[in-house]
Amino acid sequence: GVVLPQQVQGLNFLFDCIEQDEHMLRLDWISYALATTMHETAYTFLPVHEYGSRKYFISRYGGHTRKGRELGNDTPEEGAIYAGRGDVQLTGEDNYERMEIALRREYPALIKNWEKRTGKFFDLTVGDQPDDIRDPDNAMSPEIAYAIMSYGMRYGSFTGRKLSHYFNANGRDWYN
Repeated sequence: GVVLPQQVQGLNFLFDCIEQDEHMLRLDWISYALATTMHETAYTFLPVHEYGSRKYFISRYGGHTRKGRELGNDTPEEGAIYAGRGDVQLTGEDNYERMEIALRREYPALIKNWEKRTGKFFDLTVGDQPDDIRDPDNAMSPEIAYAIMSYGMRYGSFTGRKLSHYFNANGRDWYN
């Protein structure tokens, strides 16, 4: 089929990130990460906000729902505040908090460069500093979205299973 200019832009950015990522070294990991990103970004290869209305996110992920509580959302509104964003649809207050901490530890140069480029303090959560209601949107920044995807897949942050469980010296399990 036809590859659209935005797909080329997204893929080129992801390839640049992969090339600079000292942690993403295996070709099978990279292939799986790109395939997941393709699916999770609706084939754009660019970070996206999960599709749905505020009402939808509150009803699905709000703190009054079982799924919302599993994700660490305390209030109904947090279902919308912490809706899916990025290359892999980071969802839920607990996941945003964990990723903020992990990215600071795992990708300090990226965070420093992001802060310098944006003039903002890197944060993914609401309520820990003044005027931070838009901080979860930082997960839409392409370099942050990439780092969330890379770290999360390598450490099993999304499914409880790491890439190394499926791709290792003993073989490759693309199906599971």
